[in-house]
Amino acid sequence: MKKLIFIALMSFLSFSQTLYAFSKDSFIDLSKTKWEYRWGDALPTAKEESDWRRIDFPSNPPLRAGRENVWYRVVLPLDLPSDPALYIFSIDLIAEVYYNNEKIYSFGSFDAKGQGKFEGWPWHMIELPQNSAGKYLYFRVYSNYPDIGLWGEISIASKAEHLKRMLDSDLLRLSASAIALFMGFLFITGFLASSSKIELFLIGSLFFTQGLDLLLSTKIIQLYFNFPLLKQYILAFCYFFLPVGIAAFLEQFIKSRYISVIRRIWQIHLGYIFVAFSFAILGYVSVASLYVYYDYLHYFITFPILSLFMLYVLFKGTKDERLVAFGLLILSLSWLYSSLIAWGFVDWQEHPNYIHVFLCLLLFTYALSRRMSYASELEVANQKLCQTNETLQEVQKELTMLATFDSLTGLYNRNKINEHLQNEITLAQRYQESFGIMLLDIDDFKMVNDTYGHLVGDEVLKEFAKLLKQHIRQTDILGRWGGEEFIILVRKVDLEDTRELAEKLRQIIERYNFPTVKHLTSSFGISIYQEEDTIKTLFEKIDKALYLAKNADKNRVEAII
Repeated sequence: MKKLIFIALMSFLSFSQTLYAFSKDSFIDLSKTKWEYRWGDALPTAKEESDWRRIDFPSNPPLRAGRENVWYRVVLPLDLPSDPALYIFSIDLIAEVYYNNEKIYSFGSFDAKGQGKFEGWPWHMIELPQNSAGKYLYFRVYSNYPDIGLWGEISIASKAEHLKRMLDSDLLRLSASAIALFMGFLFITGFLASSSKIELFLIGSLFFTQGLDLLLSTKIIQLYFNFPLLKQYILAFCYFFLPVGIAAFLEQFIKSRYISVIRRIWQIHLGYIFVAFSFAILGYVSVASLYVYYDYLHYFITFPILSLFMLYVLFKGTKDERLVAFGLLILSLSWLYSSLIAWGFVDWQEHPNYIHVFLCLLLFTYALSRRMSYASELEVANQKLCQTNETLQEVQKELTMLATFDSLTGLYNRNKINEHLQNEITLAQRYQESFGIMLLDIDDFKMVNDTYGHLVGDEVLKEFAKLLKQHIRQTDILGRWGGEEFIILVRKVDLEDTRELAEKLRQIIERYNFPTVKHLTSSFGISIYQEEDTIKTLFEKIDKALYLAKNADKNRVEAII
């Protein structure tokens, strides 16, 4: 049973990495375009055009020489999506974004000297003006950190697409973090219940801190926990605790004459955590600088010592000890790869390095479970993990429903209608066909809410949606556009067919006996797709047609081609 649990967990995490690789959508990658930089903090002017220099990526320009202020700029692509938003993975350290000499976004506060305090490393979503295509976007950046500028992914898409992408990529991370937090709770509880094996507490602490690290590293969590500096303190502690927990576990688990060296490692790192956080809380250093000092300690002292010790145990240790050493080997390779990215030897990419951490911890756990032989507890853990996964799957289904359907009427929502409309345009262009589109509005619906209340108004909207659904063709696409407005896509018809259907629906609505409010009327704005039409132009036509109907005594159909 223990082996099956172990294999299942490793397979899940390995499979997560594969799914993660396939979950990347195509966005406008702004990091591949032409970027320019200019040292200094003063707002750029046309007279200083010659000061701008080309740079491959907006980070760490040459000849920094201790300078802490820099400007970057980029020409936005001509093919911006509707509702364009710029996503930036991270910024070192604070920044302001300007368009047409107006500030449209800021992170952190600049003082009179153009400096500021570290505020954390969150992701950034910057809404771009609709008419900004082909124009310059400027970034004012301050950093007293070794890096200065933007970091990681820089992409443009609609805000909804960015959020959907975050959700898609974070579901696996959320699942893995839930598993890690649960296992951490399980091991710590087991230690408190038995008080016999300190290894249980150490493994539990590692799982808990790394699960918390993974949870706070997800992008979606920022929407609900938007305290970037506090989050960075927590992430720093989880990151710095990893060698403490590993070295302390090795001291307890492995019998070797060199174990005193491993003891010194966790003692030094634990001392570093205490001193570093004390200085940061008192304001002597920023939490960002803690990473710099930690990296020197870790990569030049701890990492080489642990690597040599790992090789020694692989050849001299017992079977269980070799399992632990092999887990440390996996983690060491991940550390090495991460350091190559951090130092610029390998191009940045958002890789799921948590897989290697959890795989290492799972090997530690397996070796410990072989030594302790508590199969019944692991069987209970497996059942609870399955329940956790089922809960996450149910949440995913609910989120999918919310992203597709209107919660009141059950019809397609605005985002889904836009998706269907784009598909219809693509088919119409491919097969040289046309289709109709109509936007309808319940006349004087505000009076219904004012007279009978919003609960009755909601019932009217549901009955209205049901009525429309009963009297359109199965091939037609019906959705709620917003409020009391509904939209219908009518496939393979001309304007007269569309008008005929709209008039038919208008008469049905006029004759229908609605609960409580009895009789209602509706106004229709219709049009048909013509060559060169876009989503924007189609909506402009039907919106204008609906406006004409509303201003011509209502309860009528108006068309604009």
